[in-house]
Amino acid sequence: MWRMHTIMTVNTNTYNKSLRLFDLTTYGLNFMIPLAPAIVYGAIAHITKSSVSIPYMIGIIGMFFTVYSFIFMSKRIASSGSVFTYVSKTLGKHLGWFAGWLMIIDYLLSPAITTSSASSYIQQYFPHANFTLLVILLFAITTTIAAVGIKLVSKLGLVMFLAGEAVAILAMFVWGNIAIQNGSGL
Repeated sequence: MWRMHTIMTVNTNTYNKSLRLFDLTTYGLNFMIPLAPAIVYGAIAHITKSSVSIPYMIGIIGMFFTVYSFIFMSKRIASSGSVFTYVSKTLGKHLGWFAGWLMIIDYLLSPAITTSSASSYIQQYFPHANFTLLVILLFAITTTIAAVGIKLVSKLGLVMFLAGEAVAILAMFVWGNIAIQNGSGL
């Protein structure tokens, strides 16, 4: 406990905090493929017998503690902001190494699952679309966003977010209108 307290009170390294909360939020919303929530929604709805709000509320509580922990740690260990650094400095190098590899696995698997699921959803609406090409296209888009850099993307974040929302709202109206005209709507 003494070791953790000593590390937690020493702040010798700092990093440039160039982004605001709004910038980080829009970057997160843009970087995540807009279809990502739909990927887990169906599975959660089935498991919880359509009580989807309960798992999301539990998730929000967990995310709150994660964000609070990062805020706490970034004030005390301002060298990088990574899970690897925080765990290494507080719990030891071995657990830090393990946590770092878990994050790498998460960074690889999450986009892969999201991209393949999003491609599958797109293919339901456009059956002649090639699944492999859709995966490559979505992967290229998210990789480009990451490669461009967070500062530039954060400047374009609001525009990209609003454009995506406008497309989604327009699609809902178009598909709703088609459903009503075909007699399958309200």
